[in-house]
This record gives sequence, C-alpha cells and structure tokens, in this order.
Amino acid sequence: MRYIVAVTDTHFYQFIGPYNFEQLFKKYKEPKYIENACKIFPPGDILRSQLQLLYINTQLHSFGWMTGAGFCFGTYSSDPYDILIKNFTIIPYAKLGKVLMFIIYRRIRI
Repeated sequence: MRYIVAVTDTHFYQFIGPYNFEQLFKKYKEPKYIENACKIFPPGDILRSQLQLLYINTQLHSFGWMTGAGFCFGTYSSDPYDILIKNFTIIPYAKLGKVLMFIIYRRIRI
C-alpha cells in the first residue's frame, strides 16, 4: 500500500492505494472518492502552507500543518485500512495567539 499526502494553503489531500501511481489515482477520478480524500479550509491571511510529519520508530505518528486558516494537527491510525487521520483539529491563529501569549507569560513569571 502507498500513502500520499498533498497540501495547499486551503486543501489537505490523502490518497491510499497500490504502489503503481496510475492505479493509485485511477479511483480518484470519481467525485465521491476525491471528496473523501480532501478536507477544505477557508483561506486566511497567510498565503503559504507547510506540513511537518512526525515519525516514531519509522511509523508515521502525527502531523502539524500551517494553513491559511490556522494551525492544524492530528494523529495517524496504525491500521492502514482504517481512516488514516484521527483527531483532526484546527486552531485559528487568533486563538493560537492567545495560547502562545499565556505560555510566554507563564514562563516569564516562573
């Protein structure tokens, strides 16, 4: 099985299938499959996107993704036939700013 992740500033795609690229993407020509493979977020003020993956003992464990709408993170299932991403969460930058200010304030006081 092959697993491919692709991101833009507003879209998160995950593709699952055989190692052959042509066969892997063949089913995603149908609208129902591409809709299931994609999560869409509203655009924001940041016009770039960055995805970071965390591996533990060569096993894909979790990700962090900077999007136009906010910071997104989640964990991966260890079962490749299960829904791959679990706990998919997005924090808008306005809320993230308050959390970071709280952490900085706490560190200064300690």
